Amino acid sequence: MREMRFIKKDGNSGVTDCAAIIATEAAPSRYQLADTPGYAVQVVTLTPEEEARVRAVAEKHGVALGAHEALGWLPADVLEGINDT
Repeated sequence: MREMRFIKKDGNSGVTDCAAIIATEAAPSRYQLADTPGYAVQVVTLTPEEEARVRAVAEKHGVALGAHEALGWLPADVLEGINDT
């Protein structure tokens, strides 16, 4: 990923353990479309049980977790109002 720009963090967080979103000019090297802009997301990790529940819901909608993908939780306030930043 080349240039990055901090967008927003969880408004309820302190200095550490902050969920956050960062804009990137290009995708990570593992992504097939390397020149695709996107976001790096710092999330709270899920327990194995929580991850299984999320996977089950996703799979019901035909979305399987890929080999280079991970699950996590992002507080809603990180995304809310993101177009305003």
